[in-house]
Amino acid sequence: MMLNIKDTYNLHTKDEWLFTSSDNEYITELTVINDNIVHLEVKGFVNINNMTEMWPKIEAAINEQLKGKKYFLIHNYKDLRSATNDARNNYLKWIDDNLESIDAIYFYNVSAFFKILIQAGKFLSNRFDNTFILNSIDDILNDIELKLKETSKEKQNSY
Repeated sequence: MMLNIKDTYNLHTKDEWLFTSSDNEYITELTVINDNIVHLEVKGFVNINNMTEMWPKIEAAINEQLKGKKYFLIHNYKDLRSATNDARNNYLKWIDDNLESIDAIYFYNVSAFFKILIQAGKFLSNRFDNTFILNSIDDILNDIELKLKETSKEKQNSY
């Protein structure tokens, strides 16, 4: 499951970053791009049991690789079948607890149902204003590059 993106990006993967729940219903592959982007490819059915089993391992891998740096968080939901309310709420709590480390959250290959959930979350809380649904990984990486250029220009203009 290697990302098919431009050769200009530095991809970090490890065999141990392919996380599979003990019930084999939930799989998440972690890739770190350019030391500031976390890409999660989520597959299967997520319930609270496999979420609480796997998420501490995923979180530990992110923290170990990025060592406290701010990052962009990308989700590929192409092969996500479904998630229980408890699992979604657990994940939203993790996002909320870690927003200070996340520059923006992106989703692609999202079903109509998940689009509604994400948009509803943005509507209900301004804490998720930096959450976006785009069509592809390329669109997301282009958006991140624009954001980084804007931030760089703002920093240069503040001197």
